[in-house]
Amino acid sequence: MLGTSHNFPMTTLKTVRHIASATAVVVLLATGAAQQPQTLTFVVTSDAHYGIARAAFRGATNVGAHVVNRALVEQIGRIPDPLDFVVETGDVANREEAGIPPAAQSWKLFETDYLQTLHVPVFVVPGNHEASNAVGFHQPMTPKIDASAMVGIYNLMMRPATPLTTTTYDYARDKVLSSRDIDGVHFVFVQVWPDSVARAWLDKDLARVSATTPVILFTHDQPDVEAKHFRNPNPPHDVNPRDRFENLLADTLEDGRTIDTPTVSAQRALASFVRRHPNIVAY
Repeated sequence: MLGTSHNFPMTTLKTVRHIASATAVVVLLATGAAQQPQTLTFVVTSDAHYGIARAAFRGATNVGAHVVNRALVEQIGRIPDPLDFVVETGDVANREEAGIPPAAQSWKLFETDYLQTLHVPVFVVPGNHEASNAVGFHQPMTPKIDASAMVGIYNLMMRPATPLTTTTYDYARDKVLSSRDIDGVHFVFVQVWPDSVARAWLDKDLARVSATTPVILFTHDQPDVEAKHFRNPNPPHDVNPRDRFENLLADTLEDGRTIDTPTVSAQRALASFVRRHPNIVAY
């Protein structure tokens, strides 16, 4: 829902530009009658997927994600405008199925390539692969549970007084729900998809934000979220190879019993939420 331009409901004019294909370079240009134009520039990228390879990349074959992501970071470094921050919207790690390195290793590579190389803030929201590694999956994984990437993202985004570890982290309790105010824009970061728990948090977070302040929401899943990411509606409501639900969201699927069910109720709930918060200008 990020378009080529948008007039924000503000006393100043805001426009958004979306440049490139795989990575969005978004420029918010603020102008006022009595002030010089100010530009806020940030990069949005997603699905680093450390641990897998691309079939083809820049004339080579079977190129590892580490190489691909380093190339992306180099390109980001060449952006001519002063860069304010970078957002990675999830799936830093790949799901730890056959032959996939541990999430802990993937997170370390991400730290090296992004956090230690880019000299601007980097914001990250967890994707479904980090979440599945943390809660388990309906196909074999090695190890069966690895919350390393989730813990890394949580500590980065939530900045707890005592950083969590893989032994103190609790997926049901420790949600990545965070916001930042930067140059007159309110940025919110939600893990996987805005389920009922995230929307309740957002209601409280946005209550302190002026109705004229533009809000940009970063999350991993598309608005028409897939049924398989909801909690299993079938007893005993677990993650199993028969039902293939992944139990990544706080809500149980309401519209049916299979992962092929259209998520009509969830999409309507999200649409209703956005209508209540018209200053959400980009998703």
